[in-house]
Amino acid sequence: PETHATAHWWKNYGHQPVVLLSADLFPIADQHMDEHMM
Repeated sequence: PETHATAHWWKNYGHQPVVLLSADLFPIADQHMDEHMM
């Protein structure tokens, strides 16, 4: 679930539909990361 720290919000002010691609990037150097984070 999204929280205040990870919430995503975007508004299309244009006149045409758009495709919005969103991704979260996480560092991979820490070998002790939470198993739910990819």
